[in-house]
Amino acid sequence: MPGPRWSSLGMPLVSEMLSQIAARDIANDRVEHTVRVLNILSLTFASISILSTLLALYWFGRMRRSFRHELILLLVQSDCLKSMATVIFPIVTLVRGEIRSDSAFCQASGFVLSVGIESADMAVLLIALHSVMYLFRPRSGLYPYRHIAYAVFYLFPVTTACLAFIGGNGYENVGHYCYLRNDLGWTRLSLSWVPRYIVCVSIVAIYAFIYIYIRKRMGDYGRRHSEVWQQRTPRGSHSTPTTCRLFSRGRLPSAASSRRTSAADTISALKARHGSASSTSAVRPLDPRASTEV
Repeated sequence: MPGPRWSSLGMPLVSEMLSQIAARDIANDRVEHTVRVLNILSLTFASISILSTLLALYWFGRMRRSFRHELILLLVQSDCLKSMATVIFPIVTLVRGEIRSDSAFCQASGFVLSVGIESADMAVLLIALHSVMYLFRPRSGLYPYRHIAYAVFYLFPVTTACLAFIGGNGYENVGHYCYLRNDLGWTRLSLSWVPRYIVCVSIVAIYAFIYIYIRKRMGDYGRRHSEVWQQRTPRGSHSTPTTCRLFSRGRLPSAASSRRTSAADTISALKARHGSASSTSAVRPLDPRASTEV
């Protein structure tokens, strides 16, 4: 009789194990479906980003550029590099299936994506530095230090991306792209988030300084302009309108009616002068000698 007892005791264990396996399979199917959807979305929007950046590169290549345009062009190139990394990885995943984290393709894709992200941050920071230096060096800005700026733009992202390989494989598959490993703890924090926070705080501080500085200078200019105007205009005096001064000085032509009136006034004045002259000559006194002779 021990057989049925053991079988009755083992049935719940077997059913529980089967339910766990089924739940695990359902969870895996959901994860695979989620990853597939993420890969499709990443491929779609990254393709749109690549087309946009290629169009921007085309127009920047045709236009006459300044140094600010060169910095913006660096930012566009960085975005194009990121978009290429997020396009190629989903295509390979959809074609060949899941990519292992220790594969060379995942390491190369993560390296390119990390370089693109860090170079974009550096480009935005250089644009902000050029803007603030342009206030004090209006004709040059950051241009005299362009070689240092280019060196920082290219060397810093490559250096931070290479430091991820200190502990072996530096990148892992996170679903729809490969990026810095999260299990080591220090790589993603020190090579990605800390530099990004520093860049973000620096950009906010730079543009806040630009806003405060320009607002203060505009206020000073307005006060100086009002003081100069008050010094030129005496107190209690009323300035004559410009049109009145021009009319009074004869700089503007008068109307036809005014010309006729002035001509009539001139003629009457001449007649009055002529009449007064003739009357004066008519009442002129006689010669005393003539009166004596008579």
